[in-house]
Amino acid sequence: AGKLLLDALWLGKPVYEEYQPVPNLYRTKGPARPIRYVIDPARRTIEKTVEASFEMGADFPSVRPGQVSRDYEDFWMLGISKTGQPGRKFFDQLVHANWKSGVVSHYQAPAGTFLGGEPVYAPDPDRPDQGAILCQELVPEGPSSGVLVFDAACVAEGPVARIALEHPVPPAFHGVWVPSKRGALSAEAQD
Repeated sequence: AGKLLLDALWLGKPVYEEYQPVPNLYRTKGPARPIRYVIDPARRTIEKTVEASFEMGADFPSVRPGQVSRDYEDFWMLGISKTGQPGRKFFDQLVHANWKSGVVSHYQAPAGTFLGGEPVYAPDPDRPDQGAILCQELVPEGPSSGVLVFDAACVAEGPVARIALEHPVPPAFHGVWVPSKRGALSAEAQD
C-alpha cells in the first residue's frame, strides 16, 4: 500500500527521428524494454524494478480502459520483428505482456503485412475482465487494409476475425473503444 507504479517503455534513444522520412521509417530503431518502477513516495526511493523479457523495437503500449492510473497486469503494444536489421521496417507484431507472470507472447503478421495504431481493448459487455484487441492491418501490395480482432488473452493464436475495409487506410496511431448512444460498442481512431 502507498506505492507508486511507474511503467515505461525504455527505448534507449529518441524515437521521433525514426518517423521520417516517409517511406524510410524505423531504419535504425533499437529494442524497447518494458520496465516497471515500484516507488515508495514516503521514502522517495525506487523500491524495485521489474522488466518484461522483450528486446524488439516496440511502441504504442496500451491497457484496458479504466486501468489508466491503476495497478494492472496485462498490456499490449506493437513490435518490429526486424529490429536491428538494416533498412526500413514497420510494425509487424502484436505483443501481449503480463507484469505478474512475466509472460510475453506475440502474433507475427504475414510477410508484407504491417500493423498500425495503438492496440485497442474492447471489453466484453457481459464479462468486463475479458475482451478483444483491435489492431489495424495494412497490406501495401494490395493495397488493402482491415481491422484484426484478437482474443485479448491469447493474441499469439492469431486473429479470430478480420474486418476488411472498403478502401486502404494508412496506419493511425491512437484509438479508443467507446459505447455508442444505442448501447452497442464502436471504435474510434484518432491521429
